[in-house]
Amino acid sequence: MLKNNMVVSKAFHLNWKDIMSVKPAPNLKEAGVLLLHYISHATNKILLVKTLQIQGIRNCDQWIDLINHHISVSGRPKRLFVVINPIGGAGKGLHVYYDTVEPLFKLASIETSVIVTERSKHALNIAESTDFSHFDGIVIVGGDGLYQEILQGLTVQVQKKDGVNYNHCDQELHKLNVPLGIIPAGTGNGVTRMINGVIDVRTAALNIIRGEHHRAQVFTVYNNNKLLCVCGLIFAYGMFSDLIKRTDELRWMKRLRYPFAIIGTLMKRKRMFQAELHYRLSVLDSMNEGSSLAVCMTWQQAIGLNCPKVSDVAEWMTIEPAIQDYCCIYALPFELIPKDNHNIVNPYGQHVQLIVCTGCSKLAVFKSFFDFLMGKTITSKPGSLEVIKNIRDFKLKAVYGIQDRSSSQDVRNTALDHLIDVDGEVLNLETDEIIVRLQNSFVPLFGCRLLEGHQQ
Repeated sequence: MLKNNMVVSKAFHLNWKDIMSVKPAPNLKEAGVLLLHYISHATNKILLVKTLQIQGIRNCDQWIDLINHHISVSGRPKRLFVVINPIGGAGKGLHVYYDTVEPLFKLASIETSVIVTERSKHALNIAESTDFSHFDGIVIVGGDGLYQEILQGLTVQVQKKDGVNYNHCDQELHKLNVPLGIIPAGTGNGVTRMINGVIDVRTAALNIIRGEHHRAQVFTVYNNNKLLCVCGLIFAYGMFSDLIKRTDELRWMKRLRYPFAIIGTLMKRKRMFQAELHYRLSVLDSMNEGSSLAVCMTWQQAIGLNCPKVSDVAEWMTIEPAIQDYCCIYALPFELIPKDNHNIVNPYGQHVQLIVCTGCSKLAVFKSFFDFLMGKTITSKPGSLEVIKNIRDFKLKAVYGIQDRSSSQDVRNTALDHLIDVDGEVLNLETDEIIVRLQNSFVPLFGCRLLEGHQQ
């Protein structure tokens, strides 16, 4: 009996969030044998399902009721709305969900309502029109593109419901309350890597089951006096938007289009564009700002609108000279947090870095992007690549007509000047002015807080 009590003790040293289910062992209930399925945390951030056999239990039904009670009050979702992209990535969305994810949800006694997208922007319409009040979360089976559609549709739904003028760039948006979980089944799975620490289907599903969620920051992007999109992974203008446009043209190559387009981009002559670039820092950081690149500007001067001044952020600043040549401008809604001898990419921060590429090579632009994703510090090189830290908002105004547009290549360049990259999708601009605002603690995401590590 002592040995059996030690086994029971081991079971109850688990975090209640990690206990998936407890059931009588087949044909052994009368013998007092229970099977407890729980989540095990590996050192490499991978989560696994393990089973503990508990023997010598009296009153099995009482123990099952007790454990299930603690599970029910641990914050675990009970009902989830699942959206599956069946053609994203390698077309493995349905296979990933029904073979791996659904059995885990069933083991944890989570009810689901599943919908499969049927066309482009279908997920956007679903998120904008569906009543999610009876669900504890939305599960996205796909990649960064599907996440962006759900994020934007849900944002618009909440603002409409609350009577918020979401098309006004200075309007404070109401935050989302329904947690989102992402199962990596797309071509790009950057967001799920940020919130789970690893790209792994089972780990993502188990983090959703645990129910732990934290509020992430996102960008809202405005063009032509209206909300253009909500951005959860990357906003880019210039080289990266050119690259995504090229991958769209090569869709017949399927997944091979990405390496082919990257190689082609590196081999071609670097395309430059002219623009005005303005930005604002968070208030505390702006007090220490002394960069020779920046001069203070008023809100009205910076964005050209009669908007009231926002009191919780600094004055607008601009990069000098006011108009200059750029290769690429990009930002990710993540913050680099120093930890030990490296940085952690934190999606739950308060400000971001703006990467401004002027005279650097295209290879250096790619390197800066991947260095950021790996948590490496990007070093500013004046006149080549500039890193502006602690950004809250920024504004880009492209200057067209700097080249002779009589050639076919210049005509193509003109079209490229009207494109931006948002989470790996190319969007068309209606005017030359883009305003990007950082929305702090905006969307709850199922996942672990990587700064603190996994809870054991």
